Order: sequence, then structure tokens, then C-alpha cells
Amino acid sequence: MAIKSTFGAVPPDMWALDPYAVGVATPTDVTGEQLIAIAKEAAERGTMANFTFHGVGGDYLSVSSEAHEQLLQYLAANKSTYWTATFIDIMKYVKAQQSSAAASH
Repeated sequence: MAIKSTFGAVPPDMWALDPYAVGVATPTDVTGEQLIAIAKEAAERGTMANFTFHGVGGDYLSVSSEAHEQLLQYLAANKSTYWTATFIDIMKYVKAQQSSAAASH
């Protein structure tokens, strides 16, 4: 179990990340370059970017189809740097890594 509960796309530290209070970005009216900058920040910190898109190309809390596509193309072109997965799969991995690190100390 894990919960998206605060605003913020990039946690400062994965080892201290609380899976029950994970920050999430809900980008609205941003460019592809701005979305990519968030992904790059996560890579530089060695953490993650957690995006939730409610509306791609419309709806509410929306991001343009073009911006979303730019982000997807960037991530696809950089698979050796970025792992994309569901929130629950990422949190299962994070919890396993945190448990393993705690057990070895």
C-alpha cells in the first residue's frame, strides 16, 4: 500500500521517502520542456518524478497532448535513465529497497 498525499513532483531522497505520503505533481498548462525538466531533476537527484495527469488535451487539470507527447518521447528515448511504471509497482520496489537497506544495518 502507498498513498499520493502531498504536492511536489521530486522527492529529495528515496531512502527517506514515506510511501504513505508521496508527493505528486498534477501539471496544468505546462510545456513539454517543463515536464522534461521535472524528469531531469529526478534523474539528477537519483529519485523519481510522480506525475498524475487528469486530462491530456482537455478535461480539468489538463496538459496539452503535445506537451504530454514530448514527455513520452523523451522518456522513451532515454530508457537507460528512466524507469516508467505504475505508482504501485514503483512503491513496491521502493519498499523492498528500504526494507533491504534497513535489514543490512
